[in-house]
Amino acid sequence: MPRVLIVEDDEVIAQGMARHLGAAGFDATWEIDIFGGTRRGVEAAEAQIESAYFDRQATLVTINAEVAAAYFTLRGAQRELAVARENLSAQQQTLQVTQERFDAGFVSSLDVANAKAQVGQTASQIPTYDALMHSSAYAISVLLGQPPAALLAELTSEQAIPTMPASVPAGLPSDLLRRRPDIRRADADLHASTANIGVAVADQYPKFSLTGSFGTQAGTVASLGTLANRFWAIGPAVSLPLFTGGRVQGNIEQARAVADQSTLAYRATVLTALQDVETSLVNFTREQQRREALAESAAASEQAVATATDLYSAGKTDFLNVLSAQGQLYSTQAALAQSETAVGTDLVSLYKALGGGWAVSDSSSSSPTDQ
Repeated sequence: MPRVLIVEDDEVIAQGMARHLGAAGFDATWEIDIFGGTRRGVEAAEAQIESAYFDRQATLVTINAEVAAAYFTLRGAQRELAVARENLSAQQQTLQVTQERFDAGFVSSLDVANAKAQVGQTASQIPTYDALMHSSAYAISVLLGQPPAALLAELTSEQAIPTMPASVPAGLPSDLLRRRPDIRRADADLHASTANIGVAVADQYPKFSLTGSFGTQAGTVASLGTLANRFWAIGPAVSLPLFTGGRVQGNIEQARAVADQSTLAYRATVLTALQDVETSLVNFTREQQRREALAESAAASEQAVATATDLYSAGKTDFLNVLSAQGQLYSTQAALAQSETAVGTDLVSLYKALGGGWAVSDSSSSSPTDQ
């Protein structure tokens, strides 16, 4: 470190004469890392950098998953809204036919009342789906750092629910350890805590260092730079941890306790990750099976509505069969739309459980200290 020193002789000043002694130079200290405390400290610092990096990656995965889930929810609500409007239009036509048959004296007012009740019940679902569609659009905009209504026009334009793959290759459990940033973060935290044990242990041993100084000194500033006025000094120094009152041992025990805690946290993170993957895989697979069954049921319900309507128009069946068939059709189609949405959100959950994807590139799996 640089230093400048100027000393005045008070006795000479008292006699009316001034004499100055000036000095300028540098002091330096080099600690010899015999017991590895400094190396372990650097290792802990690098691990903490990795932990912060993977914490950021985990946040990005969560945000991406939230955006994708909100998008599937939006498209699902849009599909349910379309289903409700289609069924409402068909039920309104049935109400019109029933009213005409009532006016002609072929049916009672009970059929008209039942038809009106069914129309009203279906119409009451439309505002709910519309509100869900808008709230999902607002959520997507905010997650992307924009005002709530910024993407409303783009997102509310009618589009189909994205097609999902039939299966997802989850890979080996060892691959999961490289993909999930929360596992990498827990591993970095464990690495840092174990390195800190080495730092604490090194404090109980002597510290050896070399101290040196170099500079010039002279009676006048003008002569400070001359070769004859230069000076230097170098020598060893030893620092012994005496009379610490148990501080060093306490730090070691604390570091070991933190390492034990980090070990348990790492194990819990790995087990939770494996559970997330297995649960998401089961949900995704079973929901696809449910969607296929609902699709078959919806097709059969459409045929039942067509048959019941034809028979009712011909006076060969009562109106309750028509109401039952139409209600079953709407219920099944709405459930199918909800299942399609659930398949999408389950896929997003699986994506998140797998750490953000299934193809791991070198840039996504490496840490900042590897680059």
